[in-house]
Amino acid sequence: MRYLLFLYFLFFGTPVIACIADPSSTIAVEPKRFLEKYEIVFFGKIVSFEEVGENHQIITFEVQKSFKGPSEDYFMVENKITSTCSDWIDENISHYYVFGNDSGSPKVIQISDFASFVPAPMAKEYGMELR
Repeated sequence: MRYLLFLYFLFFGTPVIACIADPSSTIAVEPKRFLEKYEIVFFGKIVSFEEVGENHQIITFEVQKSFKGPSEDYFMVENKITSTCSDWIDENISHYYVFGNDSGSPKVIQISDFASFVPAPMAKEYGMELR
């Protein structure tokens, strides 16, 4: 059986799933597409930051501008690093555009599998505009 598996992987290769482009820059280039895809989109400032284990962050953002979804004064964002398209939110960058979906809990957004946020300096560099 091992021999057959070896031959299979030798001829067909192993499946590799990788992120082709940086998710944040992908969003910065096409923000309108991602505005349509996600339920909640806002620009906010980090007010608290916590690393909860190896691959999990909880960041609270003060909402400075809401583009889509409920108008709240803050959102707690659970960022789980679950794939090659996940990324860390850098606590040294204070402002982000955040694209997420409702978690089912009030004022909580979950991000996983795809880093759906754009640091403000990158948004400025790419000339990103949301309305």
